[in-house]
Amino acid sequence: VVGGKARPTSHRAAAARGMTEPLFQEFIIVGLAQAVDGSLQTHVKYHFLPRADDRPADTRRLKTAVQFCFPNADDQTATQGWPASESFTYMLTEEDGSRIFGFCRRLLRPGTGLPECLCVLTKRPWFSLFRHFLDILQLNYDTAETFAPAFVAAAHAEPPAAPGQPITVRPWGELGQSFRLQTPEDDLPSVHSFEALFTALGTVNVLRLVAALLRESRVVVIGKQWDSISTAVHAAMCLVNPFSWQHVFVPVLPASMIDYVCAPMPYVVGVREVDRPLLQRQPMEAAVFVELDKGRVRGDEDVPQLPRPHRDTLFRALEALRHPKGGPRFDPRAVTSAFLDFFAAVLRDYREFVREEGAMRARGRVAAAPPGARAPAVHLDEVFDHGAFVASQPPAAQPFLAHLRETQMWEAWLVDLVLAGDGKPATEFDRRVQAAALAAPKAPSPIDGKAPRPSSSARARDAVVNLRFAMASGQLPAMARKPRQSSPGEAGPRPQGQPAPRREAVAAAVEQARQAARERAHRVAGSLRERSQHISLRRSPGGPGRSKSDLDADTEAMIAGIVVREAADGAELSQRSSVTNDVPSA
Repeated sequence: VVGGKARPTSHRAAAARGMTEPLFQEFIIVGLAQAVDGSLQTHVKYHFLPRADDRPADTRRLKTAVQFCFPNADDQTATQGWPASESFTYMLTEEDGSRIFGFCRRLLRPGTGLPECLCVLTKRPWFSLFRHFLDILQLNYDTAETFAPAFVAAAHAEPPAAPGQPITVRPWGELGQSFRLQTPEDDLPSVHSFEALFTALGTVNVLRLVAALLRESRVVVIGKQWDSISTAVHAAMCLVNPFSWQHVFVPVLPASMIDYVCAPMPYVVGVREVDRPLLQRQPMEAAVFVELDKGRVRGDEDVPQLPRPHRDTLFRALEALRHPKGGPRFDPRAVTSAFLDFFAAVLRDYREFVREEGAMRARGRVAAAPPGARAPAVHLDEVFDHGAFVASQPPAAQPFLAHLRETQMWEAWLVDLVLAGDGKPATEFDRRVQAAALAAPKAPSPIDGKAPRPSSSARARDAVVNLRFAMASGQLPAMARKPRQSSPGEAGPRPQGQPAPRREAVAAAVEQARQAARERAHRVAGSLRERSQHISLRRSPGGPGRSKSDLDADTEAMIAGIVVREAADGAELSQRSSVTNDVPSA
């Protein structure tokens, strides 16, 4: 099944099964050859298949894997320029619902001008480990015919390692050279890099994409290269941890399978930019389009966004990772940690709404099932009071949590957690939920009378973040520079090489920008003066009685209002203060 729907499962269940699985299931080297008619044909040059995995389904799996190693071979010719090296990852779904990752590295074969694809088929989503695995094969590519079989066989023979422990591979025995493969340190999803995703889309659009995934929307990711597409898709999937995607997932969608986008169920697919005309001709239902090379997300107008104020806290944490004081940009562990903190803050009290009696009955039915038989169904309403859980949350979070109830990823995660019971080992997410519950602000007591208000600086920051989300989703016009206008005596745009505008025109443009800035300053000063007089009137002996906290709250609201008002007016002011492409606005 190509990218088919997986059985409901969670990261916890997958990790438990993974301890008994070998490092990988198969390894293949696929080459290209030019046919008589000029077309390119794929063929298997090397295939490593352990006897223990020799099952009837292997033939079909191999055929599908070969097709995904060169998903667009039919559209390419032998004379077309191939990249010297290209990495991408696809996914297959087995008959039992388990998923197989295909980690690929395409390399140009010396002297032929055609690439070969090295592909590892595994059930372990260890992106960093298998990227290093392929790096070792690439470094020894000149001796691939002898090195690859020895290295692959030695790596498969190694027993599974505990999390965070290295796997030592010795292709030539104890006396020969050895290689180390590092396993992930914990139960968090592994991904090679988040930087490509955040650089292409920006933080705001990444959060919009995560909201669409949590809503289980149909998502189409479009890019120029398979490398960037598969990297972005797998990185986005890691951001929904502790949940896991339960539906169709094809990060590399060949043009011959483009009709997958017509499916009525949720899916996530990756499509190359050259296939966009073919995509536009498909009778698709509503979908969210993620355009990596244009840096935008479209079609998510009906998707409930992540709840505030936790979304704003997550946004600021991710923005800090764009220019860290030390370490790489968008460090994978730091990004995953920020999202875990977000989900822990939103779901910090979910355990209070687990129906213990229903959970005990469900665990009893599962334990009584015969070995090898299909586990009995467990209904979410039997083990969890979702209605009361949503009603207990802040109003800003209720729409998001209400829609979450309709998703299979929420049901799979919660049912798996309830069936595991209290005897399960604590995960990183469990520990963060406990920390979030302890750090949650307490409800105001009758003596206090009201909850403390956030500071003016915090309210101003939140207002600016909310404005950026509104602009990205099209609710407000973007603050773009006005296009250059031709002068009355100019027939069209100034050709390249023509001198810049005259000094008088530059001086006039600068004066116009200064005048616009002065007008803006006068408006801000007038608003501050009017508000200050209003506060002074309230403080006068004849004015109504007001406490100092009320006056401070008014001042904070005034500052936040000015920030939003001035940012919303920025589009109009930028048009008044900009002139040509050669003269920047003030």
